[in-house]
Amino acid sequence: MSDFDPFDHAEYRPLIRAWIGARPARSQTLLARRAGVSRSMVAMVLAGERDLPLASAETWADALELEDDGRAYLLLLVKADSPISLDLRRQARAQAAALRDSHYALRPTLRQAQLLGRWFVPVILELVRAGRASLDPEWLAARIWPEVTADEVDETVRALREAGIVTEEDGTMRIDHRPIATNRQLSDELSRTGRQYHHVQLEHASRALDEQPPETRWVGSLAVAVDGSRIEEMQQALHRFQLEVIEPFRADAGADTVVQVSLQLFARTR
Repeated sequence: MSDFDPFDHAEYRPLIRAWIGARPARSQTLLARRAGVSRSMVAMVLAGERDLPLASAETWADALELEDDGRAYLLLLVKADSPISLDLRRQARAQAAALRDSHYALRPTLRQAQLLGRWFVPVILELVRAGRASLDPEWLAARIWPEVTADEVDETVRALREAGIVTEEDGTMRIDHRPIATNRQLSDELSRTGRQYHHVQLEHASRALDEQPPETRWVGSLAVAVDGSRIEEMQQALHRFQLEVIEPFRADAGADTVVQVSLQLFARTR
């Protein structure tokens, strides 16, 4: 339906109100007739005086003309607000959020995904986020280390724009943080480019040892004996550590330098 998007709403009551308000011919009376309930029942549900019964959610979805993901979304919202266990409500809420994210996700082409896997894309995005970026390829190429060509940057910036990841509003560049929806082919490509991205970061860390002064780089390494069954737990702890260290230093405005922070964990024994 072009005039109504259920995913614009995070709760089922606003969703239902929006459906009614989307067209002049719709009313609580019409919805009641289609759902096989009284108008007072519809009014009480919308007013929060009654909950929409989970057992009736399918009928209401029919009345609202919802199909496929939109239908599933309504059912999950109703379930998340039903008198069932807290764990089941939380599960339904998480599933509804995932469905909503998928609905609004960016959908790059395979070629765009290949370009977005280039190692310097996060550098461009951080410059945009900090309000320091001109998307002029020559300007960006001159700022990025190690060297990239203006043509490479230009091709990548165009892919960022075409995929909707970077937009311009009133002369200000903005990043769209919506997730990226993938199919099998795109997932395989993103996985491949993700591995290549980390290979490149390791190569650049090695170059930084030789090409950058100590005041702009730090490299540390430690071999430690651990219980092998806790490696996954250690990975999660390193991820939290990375976020805890980085976030206090991340500047929303006034940042003049982009740095790469990398952590590696891999087995040293067989």
